[in-house]
Parts: sequence; structure tokens; C-alpha cells
Amino acid sequence: MSLEYAEKRIRDALRLTSGNKARARQQVIVWSFEDHKLMQELTKHHLTGIVAYHMERVVSGRSKKVKNPPPDIPEKSKETDTDDEFGIELLKAVANSSSAVFGLEGSSSLRDRGQASQRHINSIRKMAREIKQKKSE
Repeated sequence: MSLEYAEKRIRDALRLTSGNKARARQQVIVWSFEDHKLMQELTKHHLTGIVAYHMERVVSGRSKKVKNPPPDIPEKSKETDTDDEFGIELLKAVANSSSAVFGLEGSSSLRDRGQASQRHINSIRKMAREIKQKKSE
């Protein structure tokens, strides 16, 4: 099923509301309650995320109707606790001011280097003299 039907209904709503996006959005919502095909086309790409969100709400006990997790769900094991610790460590690493920034991962090693050796400096000066001599010839 393509999004053609949903896009047509959105165009209809915009036409009905003289281009007012907020009112057109409300009209599409009203139509989606009455039109199963429209609702399906609007939500099919997001259904996995919607279900996962509500599943987590029920399991965690944040649901209004279910205060405790269902009895057939096992209690958190030590494995889950290590997952939680991993998540916390990951957040700490991201929030850390000295963490790597995309594109600049190797730049911290450049700042931490000591001075160049005298041999390196002499080599660079020698190359510069040779280039200068070639230009003057």
C-alpha cells in the first residue's frame, strides 16, 4: 500500500482549510478516526516504534491502568542491570567534555604530542632550502 491515498486526503484537507496547516492537520486526524485505510497509511511506517513505546510503558509500570508489571514478566536479572550500567556509562562518555567529536577523533593526539625533535626540524628546514633554491634557479 502506498502513501498516495494519504497524500490525496492531506491535499483535500489543505484545500478545505484554505491552506491552513493546523486546521488541515486536525481535519486529517478526524478523518483518520473514521477511515481505517487513511489511519493505516499514516501510521504503518511508525507502528513498530508506537508498539515498542507502549509495550515499555506497560512493562515498566508507567501505564495508568497497570501499576505493577504483569506477573508473567520475569524480574530484572543481573544481565539487565549490566545493560543499565552500560547505558549509564555510555551517557557519561557522551556528556564528558573530553570525549571524541565526530571528525576530530584523532585531533586530541596531535595536541598531546611533545615538541618536534631537532632532527625533524632540521629535515624540514633542509626541504625548505632545497625548494627555495629550485625556485631561484
